[in-house]
Amino acid sequence: MRRQRVEDMREGDAFAGVLLVKSCRLLTAKSGNYYVDLELVDRTGRVKGKIWKASRETAEELPPNTFAFFRGHVERFRDELQLIVESFRKVAEEEIEPADFMPTSRFGTEEMESFLRRKAESLANPHLRALWEAALADEEFMEGFRTCPAAVSYHHVFLGGLMEHTCEVVRLAEAVARVRPELDRDLLLTGALLHDAGKVEEYSRGPAFTQLERGLLLGHLYMGAEMIERWTAGIEGFPRALADQLKHLVLSHHGTKEFGSPVEPCFAEAIVLHYVDNIDAKLNNVRTTIEQDEGEKGEAFTRQQSPMLRRRLLKTTLRPEPEGYDPFGEAEEGASGEGDEAEGESTLF
Repeated sequence: MRRQRVEDMREGDAFAGVLLVKSCRLLTAKSGNYYVDLELVDRTGRVKGKIWKASRETAEELPPNTFAFFRGHVERFRDELQLIVESFRKVAEEEIEPADFMPTSRFGTEEMESFLRRKAESLANPHLRALWEAALADEEFMEGFRTCPAAVSYHHVFLGGLMEHTCEVVRLAEAVARVRPELDRDLLLTGALLHDAGKVEEYSRGPAFTQLERGLLLGHLYMGAEMIERWTAGIEGFPRALADQLKHLVLSHHGTKEFGSPVEPCFAEAIVLHYVDNIDAKLNNVRTTIEQDEGEKGEAFTRQQSPMLRRRLLKTTLRPEPEGYDPFGEAEEGASGEGDEAEGESTLF
């Protein structure tokens, strides 16, 4: 029998299953008794939990990022399901698969990696194609790239989030390059591939996504520029000026010094990269905020504010993705119009 998950919870049902503790607070009820307020998750969702008539020792047993087997029943409070915990026991990480308790990209890593390899093959600039090949052949880098989140909050906060975000930024960058022929497509797409590469060394993989010590000290922009230096040094004849342009793309993609870029975008491809990165991050946050909203189905606006945009969002305009949506498949690339200008004549108008 499949173990129970958050997505299986229904009001009035009993529950028995392993969950990850995201937060644990010891609070005092009006009666004066202690109770424990929990946030519990697995890869299918999150739910609030309560342990009534608890003690300080109870809360101390369930610090954040603890796995535990919980027994209890599901109630509804203020239109929200919550688990009333009757008993629990801690579970060692060795007894479970941590990935079962962390959200994961809905797209397969093999599919996304194949998409990036096809883009590498499409580049006309031999130096930039060699750089893509060097990055994609760096197994230590790729191991992290396949599983790393794109952020610890706000957008693509899941295993494989960095690869998904990167692929989407590549797609958006290519769409802009297709309608603005003055742009250097190969340079722009390479910047899209590498813009967040440093996050592989900045973030942990879970069970909680956090910044590592080196990430806190240096940040992913600097570490991404370091990676470009390392990869290009191994490519014979790689032009220094081109390497500097790539570093500028990485270092400037946050747009302003206020948002962490030590330099601001100073050429066309860097400006485009900043905006397409911003578009994908914000759209992912919009979708996630709406999908996780705790409001009733008929409400037009989210009850919660977007943590990234700091405002409530209108839900009614966001359309569901088409059935079988496959943005990184070869068929989708063909349908997008790639190759419309193969004979050198613009089809824009």
